[in-house]
Amino acid sequence: MGLDVANGWRAELGRAALAWSNSLYTGACAWATHLAELGGNGSHQAGPYGEVIYGNSNGCGGMWNSWRNSSAHYNGITGESFTIAAFVTVTDSNGKCWAVGRMAL
Repeated sequence: MGLDVANGWRAELGRAALAWSNSLYTGACAWATHLAELGGNGSHQAGPYGEVIYGNSNGCGGMWNSWRNSSAHYNGITGESFTIAAFVTVTDSNGKCWAVGRMAL
């Protein structure tokens, strides 16, 4: 999953595009996998980054719309200070989507 949607939102606000971060990707993958393995509880993993989480039993298709329609998630993704990011999805054995996005300086 790329940064196109997030960077589109940022462009609408006149903000710089986010660059992909392999280190954020690695951490986001690990956390999304952890949530999927445990059945998730929507909790965030503390760290030196902003984080958005999505979980839905109907798949990953509504992820971006859900984040766009939540001011806290949208403001996190479009935050002026963030310069790098990664967004990942994992589907558990029951077909539930778990997504984690991380943004940092």
